[in-house]
Amino acid sequence: ALGIPLKDTTDEPYEPELKLAFVEEGAALPYPKMMTVLEPTNRTPAWGTITASNELLKDGGAEKRSTKELAVDITGSHISYQSGDHLGVLPCNSDDVVDQYLTLLNIDSETASKIVSLRDDRFKNVFPARVAVREALKWYIDLSGIPKKSTLRAFAHCCTDANEKKDFLGLLKVTHDAQDKFRKLASKLRNVAGFLRKYQSCSVPLNLFLEAMPRMAPRYFSISSDQLTHPNAIHITVAVVADGVCTTMLAQMQIGDKVPVFVRKSNFHLPLRAKNRPIIMIGPGTGVAPLIGFMHRRKAWQD
Repeated sequence: ALGIPLKDTTDEPYEPELKLAFVEEGAALPYPKMMTVLEPTNRTPAWGTITASNELLKDGGAEKRSTKELAVDITGSHISYQSGDHLGVLPCNSDDVVDQYLTLLNIDSETASKIVSLRDDRFKNVFPARVAVREALKWYIDLSGIPKKSTLRAFAHCCTDANEKKDFLGLLKVTHDAQDKFRKLASKLRNVAGFLRKYQSCSVPLNLFLEAMPRMAPRYFSISSDQLTHPNAIHITVAVVADGVCTTMLAQMQIGDKVPVFVRKSNFHLPLRAKNRPIIMIGPGTGVAPLIGFMHRRKAWQD
C-alpha cells in the first residue's frame, strides 16, 4: 500500500500519513513519456503500440479458452531485449470496475474528474503523475485483488453504524473462529468492493482509500520474439485468464491501442558458444513462449 505499513492487529483507527491535494494541472498520460535515453522501467514505462493480436487456439473447447499472440511496436522506446527476457505490462482496471468504486466511495462525477496529488511529508507525489481521480483508480490502484486484513481493518473504522463496525472488526480478529469466518466470507465477497457493499455504512475517505489500497503491480510475460529478427517489436503469447485484469485488458485491445511496457532482463538465454549445436528445448512451467523466441534467435544466427 504505497510503502505505508498498516498495522495488522490493532483496534485503533488508522491515521493516513499522506496528504491528498487537488491541483489545477495534470499529466496527459498516467505514465508520462520521459525525455531520456535510459531504458524504460516499471516506474517510467514506454508506451508501445499494439500492431497484431492473433488467436492461437482454433477451438477453445467447452471452457472457451483463449491464447493470443500480441505484437507491440517499441520503435523509439530505447528498449533492448532478447529471447528469454520478460515483457512487463502495467495493466489498468476496467471502466466498469472503476465506476463501481466511485459509487461505493460516494465520489460524484465532478470530483472524479479533478486532478489529484497524493503527497508525502516532502510534498512529493507518490503516484507516477498527477491525474484525475478516475485515472488514479484506473491505473494505480489494484481494485480487483484479494483484500488484505490490514487494509480492511483501516476501512472498518470508517463504519458509521456501531453494530456494523463491531461485526467488521470482529471478523478481522486473529482468533480461530474469526479467521475461519473471514476465509469463507472473503472467498464469497472476493475483493474490497464486496466488503464495502456488505458493510454499507463504511464511508471510506478518498485519501485513506488511495493510501491503504495496494498499488497495481506489473504483470510479466515471456517474450516470444528476438530483437535480432524483430528489432522494433516485441511478441508475447498470452493465455487469457477469466477475470484476469491484465490478460483481459490485452485480449480486448485493438490494433493501434497503446500499452505501457518495459523489459525485465533474464538469465534464461541461449548459450553464445556453439551456435550451430542441436538443441532440445523443454519448458517445464515456462510455457512455449520463450522457446519460440529461441527459435527466432537461432534462425538469425544461422542466417
